[in-house]
Order: sequence, then structure tokens, then C-alpha cells
Amino acid sequence: MSHEIGQNDKQQGITMAWHNLTEVLPVIDLKTCFLATWDVKLRPLFRHIGGHNNIPASQEETNTCEVVCTDNESIVIGQAVNRKSYTLLPNSRFLDIIQNILSQMAGAIVESVGSVCNRGRIFVSVFIPEWYETEGKTVNATFQAAGRTFKTYLNFLSSHDKSCPFIVNMGSICTVCNNTFNMNLSDHGAKLRINIKHTSGMDAMLDDVPSIIGAFFCTVEAFHRHCNFFVPPTLFDPVVFVDCGSNCDPPTCASHHNARRCSPSVSQESLRQ
Repeated sequence: MSHEIGQNDKQQGITMAWHNLTEVLPVIDLKTCFLATWDVKLRPLFRHIGGHNNIPASQEETNTCEVVCTDNESIVIGQAVNRKSYTLLPNSRFLDIIQNILSQMAGAIVESVGSVCNRGRIFVSVFIPEWYETEGKTVNATFQAAGRTFKTYLNFLSSHDKSCPFIVNMGSICTVCNNTFNMNLSDHGAKLRINIKHTSGMDAMLDDVPSIIGAFFCTVEAFHRHCNFFVPPTLFDPVVFVDCGSNCDPPTCASHHNARRCSPSVSQESLRQ
């Protein structure tokens, strides 16, 4: 199926998703959620040497490892990786980063969490409340602007199968399956997007993620303010013209206060025609 929620995967949420496979929970706690019940580790691969033509059999460890699950090592995720150049992001570190960010956002709600593609991809979607405080400043994250209601999610994405880097994006799509995972993964126009590859320098860059997100949200209020300059047009918004006469004094003319516009040169009769 397109949702890619396989036998070893699960999606937990506070509401049922479109695929009807959600384990609905009243509250999702990152300390006890599905991703906290298992983790991943690197298992080295060996090269077999000898064993024929009177050459003693032996094993030689290689630089290649495979990713396996700690709760069931028979679950091998994705392709083998190079242990010198690839950095594995365990579920525990992934969840710790998100928990650190949530501790700075009062009222933030974990709305969806899970894995897809045989645990090859993991995700957490956090709904940002209407009002929250960051760095001592109150910001409106769900708001009406330009005639539209914006509901904000922070999507945290990562992979154990090398299919994507660690991603954080802010958007209006909640990740509940592989389809929505891909939509958030490809949203390069997101106002907030953090992209960290699984390379040797990954650990140092992950340490900066909470401060980057905190700094970004300080711009949300400015975005709200600028959007409100764009007032949605209405189909019928007639302008009322009033014939005040040639001796009209705009500051004192009562008609000016009761009409959208005062035009001594346009009469009521011309408007009716």
C-alpha cells in the first residue's frame, strides 16, 4: 500500500488517519511511544577467508555494517553502510532532540509518531498551539492571514535506510504515512527547513537544532503582521458617492462621515443611470 506501514511499522496519533491504521492515543508521550520501544544499532559484516585448498578458514571484519533493530536483530533495515562515513541517528537521540525542543514550547502537542518502510523511516509531527512563548516572547502560530487559516506543524523526519537525511520542516501537513512523509520531505519552500545528512559531522550539527528552531519562531509574528496587509477582496463592495455640493467642507461635512467617498462632481442621478 502507498502508506508503507508494514508488519514491523506502526503509526500512533491522537486522531485516526486516512489509512485507518492509526493506534489512537489520548496523549502521545515521547518517552513511551512506539519509537521508544525499539532502537537501531550497527552490526559489523565480516569477509570469509580460506576454507578451501588447505587454507584455514577465518573471518576478517570489514568497514561495512548493517543496520539492525535492537528488539529483533532479524530485522535488517536498508542496505549496508560504511561505518567510517555514515552516522546512525538512533531513535533515542532523535526523540531526545524533539523533547528538548518541546520543553521550550508550552502547550505543544505531539500529534503523530511512527515508522514506515519496514522501520526504514521514522517521524514525529508536533502541532504548534495557537499561542506559545519562546525566548520570553509570545507568538501566534495558528492565525488568520490573507483570508486563510494557517495551522502549523513541526515535522521531524529521519531514516535508517539512507533514504533521507534528518529533516525538520514547518508546514501545514501532519506526517501519518509514507505519502505525507514524502510531501514534507520534498517541501523545499517551507519557511523553516533544517537538513542534516548522516555524515561524520552529524552529531555536532544536531546539537544546534533546538536553538535554530527557537530563533526562527521569533519571525512568525513578523510574517503574521506582513500577511495582514493583503486584505482579501470581496465581489461586491460598492463605493457610495454623495453629492455634497460645490461648497463641501470635508472636515465638517456630515456626508463624508456617512459614506465611503465624497464626490461633489458625481450626482445621485448619474449613479442611477
